[in-house]
Amino acid sequence: MITILPMNLYKHYRDKALLEANIESMVAWVNTIYEEDEAKGSKRLWHFGMQLGDWLALDSNIPGCVMGATDSVLIASIYYYLSAKNTADALMILADDRADFYFQLSLEIKKAIISTFYKNGELIDKPDTLNSEVEQIRKGMMQAFVGEKIDTRTYTQTGIAMLLRYKIYPDEKAKKYLVKLLKNVMEEAKGFLTTGFAGTPDLPHALLENGLSNQAFELLFKEDAPSWLFEVNMGATTTWERWDSILPNGQISGTEMNSLNHYAYGAVEDFIIEKY
Repeated sequence: MITILPMNLYKHYRDKALLEANIESMVAWVNTIYEEDEAKGSKRLWHFGMQLGDWLALDSNIPGCVMGATDSVLIASIYYYLSAKNTADALMILADDRADFYFQLSLEIKKAIISTFYKNGELIDKPDTLNSEVEQIRKGMMQAFVGEKIDTRTYTQTGIAMLLRYKIYPDEKAKKYLVKLLKNVMEEAKGFLTTGFAGTPDLPHALLENGLSNQAFELLFKEDAPSWLFEVNMGATTTWERWDSILPNGQISGTEMNSLNHYAYGAVEDFIIEKY
């Protein structure tokens, strides 16, 4: 958040004071990841520690599951890249000569993501990162709390949408392949989303920006669950923590950790304001 929010606010208000107030925290956050990355082999991937991944996504196909199916290393590494890039951009705007280091770091991270998750211009569905420290920790958490395993992969709405939105692919051929994959996974879900906290803000943008405008607005205006308008039709005045916080019969679902006033999925407002 500390590397994302200041730049988002700056893009809307063009107020350098917003960056000046947060730049040292931005730098400190990227440095924290970078230093551990250095200690873990300088892979320029966020493959260590615990990650929640695409929290509360629906693509695990396990009722009540909190963990999504997208490779957590992919998600975390994309945020490592965004954090470095945003920090570099902020430093450049502030005419701070530290910008070069973070810009170069962002390029190294992007290169590492591409070399790890693509082969011959195509996204690898089952990359080596599924054996990483991050994924081993997550598997242990799933076994402890749910008693089941998740078929973790990259061919998910979240994984593909994030790569497309942030332009992390080797070339235009690879981009076209990602667009085809995104169209396929949307069709498999009958136009509904399966994304969680990480993927939901990026999915509508990725669809609209890559020639899938019909799918983007179909997604926005769906009224059956899971969707935003399903919540409205069920009487919601705020977005829910879970897509199924209230069931179609009007009953509150039996899952734990169930807030009816939770901003995460309200991130669609960004898409509505910028694109609609």
